[in-house]
Amino acid sequence: MFSLKRRLALVFLALVMVLAVAGCSLTVNLPDSQASSKPSVKILANACRDTYFGGGEYSDGAAEYKVQVKLRNTGKSDITYSGADVYFISTATYRLHVTSRKMTGESVIIAPGGEEDFDFRTDGYTTNLLVQAAGNKLSFQFRLMRDTETIAGPYTATLPRFADLPVRSKDAWGSDLDEWDPQCKVLDLTSP
Repeated sequence: MFSLKRRLALVFLALVMVLAVAGCSLTVNLPDSQASSKPSVKILANACRDTYFGGGEYSDGAAEYKVQVKLRNTGKSDITYSGADVYFISTATYRLHVTSRKMTGESVIIAPGGEEDFDFRTDGYTTNLLVQAAGNKLSFQFRLMRDTETIAGPYTATLPRFADLPVRSKDAWGSDLDEWDPQCKVLDLTSP
């Protein structure tokens, strides 16, 4: 028995053949989101050192990686996503999974030309990552998600050595600056 998709494809093919025999033409224009499963995006990222003040079992004031990601919709249609998944990877078997998720059922729309900013940190896990890396550089991986589906990425970059990263800029009151920090090191994100 044929699946529903296969039956619909056969019906569509038969319709195209009937129209071709009759001398008619058929043009189908799909929106960007349906023409390709991957949206057209431009990704920028940078990394800095920052200070973790989360409490709990990890000491306040510990150094952490902070990675900023700026995603721009370069396509002609909206991008709808529900979150972003990130991994800070120290070895093939040790990685820190960080998510930026909306509440269940919620999503965000990025209009053509629009941008979305993300901020990811290693929090109190930085020491564990660096110990597991045993002197090697860490990797950073970013995926834009719609529920459980990856809609952009994964984009991967090698992070600079922790000691080589500049300290994140602070404003006059000691708070993090929310805007793009030009002192941070730019990451070269690549997609497979």
